[in-house]
Amino acid sequence: MLKLSGLSERETLEIIPEHTLLLGYVGSIAHGTYVPKNDPDSIDDQDILGVCVAEESVCSFNITGESR
Repeated sequence: MLKLSGLSERETLEIIPEHTLLLGYVGSIAHGTYVPKNDPDSIDDQDILGVCVAEESVCSFNITGESR
């Protein structure tokens, strides 16, 4: 299981869907401008973006691309 800093296992499971294939930081962390919360000028949000695959029952298409 993936561990996100500052979050419990339960909180992490609520944020990251089960079938996540790729997860990465975006925003200030990705751009190197993150200011940690111990700094008086802090903006300490941490933005993440992920790619996941839905289960077949959630979204399925036939060979023509039409919804079943």
